[in-house]
Amino acid sequence: MGHDEVLERLAKFQNADGGWWGIGMLKAPLSTISNTINGLHWLRMVGAEKSALLDRTVAFLKAGQKEGGYWDEPKEILDHDPLMWMVPGKRANQVWYGTRPRCAVTCWRAAARTKWILRQP
Repeated sequence: MGHDEVLERLAKFQNADGGWWGIGMLKAPLSTISNTINGLHWLRMVGAEKSALLDRTVAFLKAGQKEGGYWDEPKEILDHDPLMWMVPGKRANQVWYGTRPRCAVTCWRAAARTKWILRQP
């Protein structure tokens, strides 16, 4: 399978808002932070630094980042019986997204490659 074919397959999991669905724990067609971070990892693994998929992913993360530097799942996720660590509004979940080293490093690397700037968590 070629690089372009991999990107085509991944593109099926990106919503119009740049967020991702269906590649993590929640299979509903709702853009979530957790699925979008999984999408970011996939893009990094396939070397998609100069793709529109990555640009839209970073734009989604940038738009959804809260003033304190963290991310939270959308309230609509509650309609889909999310796992406890995906429930929005819980400080522990918000901090998990903002301070988990692997996530923060990946977000920063992707941002640096595409010249986007995210607020540091």
